[in-house]
Amino acid sequence: MMTTMDDDADSVKMLLEIFIDEHVNDGKKLLQQVHNSTEISEDAIRIVHSIKGVSSSLGAHPLRVLAGDIETRFKQGQPVSDADYRAFDLLLTDTISAATYYLEAENLAVYDEGVA
Repeated sequence: MMTTMDDDADSVKMLLEIFIDEHVNDGKKLLQQVHNSTEISEDAIRIVHSIKGVSSSLGAHPLRVLAGDIETRFKQGQPVSDADYRAFDLLLTDTISAATYYLEAENLAVYDEGVA
């Protein structure tokens, strides 16, 4: 991701912060959307489409592939298994955890540099 952002650490940090803020609950939202309705809503499609795009920018390949697969099945009216929804939620949670870990490590490094 740093290469994509021309080694601009501030841009990477900003992208990760926005990703976390905007998508932290999307896995749970998607599960609620599909379990509370007989039809796939525009909101559910928007969630997987958005995650597909941002995960590509983050280099989160497994999440991008699964989000793209779910989006395609939504648009084609094909069923999506509960296992795929749970996998989506788990991959999203893991990606958010990794982003959070990176940001915390960066903040600690900046603090350590200031103390030294």
